[in-house]
Amino acid sequence: MEENIIGGVSPLKRRGKSRGKGRRGMGDTRYKRDKWVPPTSGGTITTPSDKAPPNPAKPYTIGKDGKVEMNDPFATKKWTDPTKGETTTEKTLKESKSGTEIGTWDKEAKGRGPKWTEAWELNLENIKDKYENFDAYVEDQKAINSGERKGASKEDIDKSIYETKTVTREGKPGYWTYYDEDGGEISKDEYSKYKNKR
Repeated sequence: MEENIIGGVSPLKRRGKSRGKGRRGMGDTRYKRDKWVPPTSGGTITTPSDKAPPNPAKPYTIGKDGKVEMNDPFATKKWTDPTKGETTTEKTLKESKSGTEIGTWDKEAKGRGPKWTEAWELNLENIKDKYENFDAYVEDQKAINSGERKGASKEDIDKSIYETKTVTREGKPGYWTYYDEDGGEISKDEYSKYKNKR
């Protein structure tokens, strides 16, 4: 049986030729690749660190005392803890009736005890309330030094120059302190105005 050949081309050859059309690398000149040109950055797109946007600021900082302090672009506030009330006993120097303030003497710092004239001048141990004048004080000191008379005890001296009083301090509730952008203290209302600007 003979096959008819149309136009002088075998159907098998015709099919084989058609399969090759449109394939890359098969000698078909209809497909051409453009020459690849790398980008100016060398193919890597990066943002320099000096041009990168800054990291967002935290809404708080830790103060020197370890407490959290809330931050705001326009204003800040700081929390102060409450304090408890307390009662203490304080010892203070009495007011001398002589009108001369009761003085003190630091024997350790000066390396010696006071002379009688210095003791009288400074009204140490409130001696001006105890003696009529300087001469009476000197006579008494001579008698103490000779053993004729016993000097006052430290407890008696303390009672004569110090007074003890009870001091009660009330507790305080915790509170916020508000600051503007320059660190100046502002009221709560002013702080709210800053917050509303956001």
